[in-house]
Amino acid sequence: KQGVSSKRGESSHQDHPFIAVLDRNANDEYGNVYGFNFVYSGNFFAQAEGCQFDTTRVVMGINPEDFSWNLEENEEFTAPEVVMVYSDKGIGKMTRTFHDLYRNHLIRGKFKDKKRPILINNWEATYFDFNTEKLLSIAKEASKVGIEMLVMDDGWFTNRNDDKSGLGDWIVDEEKLNGTLESLVKRVNDEGMEFGIWFEPEMISEISTLYTVHPEWVLKAPNRKPNKSRSQLVLDLSREDVVEYLYEKISGILSSAPITYVKWDMNRSISDVYSLLTDNGEILHKYVLGLYSLLERLINKFPNVLFEGCS
Repeated sequence: KQGVSSKRGESSHQDHPFIAVLDRNANDEYGNVYGFNFVYSGNFFAQAEGCQFDTTRVVMGINPEDFSWNLEENEEFTAPEVVMVYSDKGIGKMTRTFHDLYRNHLIRGKFKDKKRPILINNWEATYFDFNTEKLLSIAKEASKVGIEMLVMDDGWFTNRNDDKSGLGDWIVDEEKLNGTLESLVKRVNDEGMEFGIWFEPEMISEISTLYTVHPEWVLKAPNRKPNKSRSQLVLDLSREDVVEYLYEKISGILSSAPITYVKWDMNRSISDVYSLLTDNGEILHKYVLGLYSLLERLINKFPNVLFEGCS
């Protein structure tokens, strides 16, 4: 048996839901290759198993460890899909087949066949220490060399001058920006550039108004100190009220100014898998479904905004 899997609550570039079974002497241009890709963003399990009869069995799906699902009479469970590709011309043909398939059939909307913008992000230039003038100075220099978009990264919302506070509140820090977000975006547009913005919607800081008001919205076991990573805890997206809150906050920001790009960050894996509303075995799958429903609502409301998954 050979396999890969994830129990991180996500797939990620460390543990991605893909395997291929190929001839021993296959390369990029030669040989039989069978590729398998699980179209899912949560915990997964993928395994190839040989046996004494010289056959190979491939299994791929939701990771069964810590997963369960209660089905009442006449209810259904819809499993995520696996996309399978066969190539008789090596790994290269398999890769191109996957790419063509996803470009033509999975990606949708106005960005399906559109080149992505050339952008500059202020993060490494300023970290949390920026204001409107600093951002405009970056935009002015970038526009001279044909860069098409400025992305304002972490630090644009209240109580966010380091990485220990503010996540979850999503209130524009107008003092830091020397005015409204709409005013900043207009000035960047006047430089001939589009404007993008950073979010990390799935995370929350303990030092935040949201955590003070709704500590039960966090994934954590009762009577235990939760594990933090990057000073962050994870919001319980298996709850409909949490998803609704995030939708209102994000859509409010995107409606306030002509923003055309969102950098959607997720910088930590999920731990402390416990919810006050959801059965334990169902939490992480319902989390993914909650995330998908949030994204679906946002891309339908903002069809002219390009959403990029980061990390």
